[in-house]
Amino acid sequence: MSLLTAVNRAGPGRRTILYGVGNFMFPKSRYSIGYSLISNMGKQYRVRWRDEPSMSAYVAETPKYMFVRPKNYLVEESGRPLAGVLRKSGASVDDIVVVHYDNELEFGNIKFKADGKTSHNAALSSIFKAVKTENFMRLAIGVAHPNWKKYDTNAMMTMAYNQSDYLGFFLRNKFPEHEQLAVDKVIMPNATTILENALSGSVSDTRITDVNYYGILHLANRIVEEEKDRAAREM
Repeated sequence: MSLLTAVNRAGPGRRTILYGVGNFMFPKSRYSIGYSLISNMGKQYRVRWRDEPSMSAYVAETPKYMFVRPKNYLVEESGRPLAGVLRKSGASVDDIVVVHYDNELEFGNIKFKADGKTSHNAALSSIFKAVKTENFMRLAIGVAHPNWKKYDTNAMMTMAYNQSDYLGFFLRNKFPEHEQLAVDKVIMPNATTILENALSGSVSDTRITDVNYYGILHLANRIVEEEKDRAAREM
C-alpha cells in the first residue's frame, strides 16, 4: 500500500490515534522512544492526560489526534492496550499510527511507513496479533544496535551480549547523557515533523536515513551552543 493511500484511507476529519510503544515504568529506555515521542507531542499540544483502565493506557485528545501511552511493562504486550483503544473508541486500524523503536535502524534515522513486516520487532508482532493485519501506519525511530561495529559500544556500556543481558539492557537502561541530548534536541523534533508531514499528505519528507551516530551527536551539541549564544544575546 502506498503512503498516500494509507493516509487517505483514514478519511478526512477522522482523528488519528498516535500510539507510542514502550514500557511506562522506563519511559527513557531505548525501547520506549516511541512512548517518549507521544509524551513530547502531548506537551507541545498542551494536552491533559487521563488514565483509561479499560484501555490499559493513558490517553489525551485534541480535535486532530488521540495520544495513547500504553501501561504495559513489556513491549511484547503492546497489542493488548491498542486493541482496547480500538474497541472502546470505535476507531479503525486505518486510523492508527504506531510509533516504535527500531534496532535495525541506526540511531537517529527515522522512517514513516504505510505498512510492512512485523516479525523483526516484538512490539509490532504483538500488534499484528491483536489487529490481525500488518497494514497499519507506523513511524520507526532508529535506536541503533549495540553490537554494530560502527556503533560506539563504550558510549552505552561494556557488557557481554548474551541474550538476557541484551534484552535487559534495552528494556531498563536510559540513553547515556550525550545520546539523550541528541534525542531531545534532534530526534524528537525530526520525528514530530516527519509524522505530521506524512499525516498531512506530504509524502516527500517521510524519512531521514542518512544520518550517522557521531553526526547526530555533533548536531545536538551545536544546537545547544546556539541556544546558549542566543540566550546570552537576549540578556
